[in-house]
Amino acid sequence: MHEVAGDLDKAVAHVVDELLTAGPHAAREAKRLIRERPDGQSAAETAARLRAGEEGQEGLRAFLERRKANWRE
Repeated sequence: MHEVAGDLDKAVAHVVDELLTAGPHAAREAKRLIRERPDGQSAAETAARLRAGEEGQEGLRAFLERRKANWRE
């Protein structure tokens, strides 16, 4: 991502806020996928597993109920 900003602190805060909206397990798995670059089938299996898991279901419920997700570590 590239961004030109007049207020660096505000721009950094915005990016950090966006990152914090992700579930902790999903964020870890996204980092792993970037590092390992698995084939399409493995990536799809990871996505399906995460969607069906507790964190993925909480994210979906939060979205449908228009509220912030309650991520638990």
